[in-house]
Amino acid sequence: MEPVKPEETPLANHGTPKTITVDEEHEILIRVSENPGLSTRRLSAATGLSQSSICRILKKEMLHPYHYTPVQQLLPQDLPARLQFAQFLQNMQTENPDFLNKVLFTDEVTFIKREFLIGGTIICGIGEHFV
Repeated sequence: MEPVKPEETPLANHGTPKTITVDEEHEILIRVSENPGLSTRRLSAATGLSQSSICRILKKEMLHPYHYTPVQQLLPQDLPARLQFAQFLQNMQTENPDFLNKVLFTDEVTFIKREFLIGGTIICGIGEHFV
């Protein structure tokens, strides 16, 4: 009796396909570029691909999921921006002596370069009330 080849077994064509199409890969990369904070679990639910397939796509493109860890450190290259900010504060205080009384000081927000983080959500921008 000859052994049965894997492609001839009754279950050989059942289950989800093991290959990812170029279109699926492209969709994952577009979604990640539009929303870098999107989890692999949510990507999986939105696209129907397994979480491990999504991780393989990201790894192939040298993208790695991570959790943001705030680190406080001043670097020498930060000096020009710090000086510019100090001059800005001086100018605003000269124009409006009450200016610093209108600035929100809190320990509830972690400030990072050009953005600030509130409750895990990255928010960026300068507006009428944000400096």
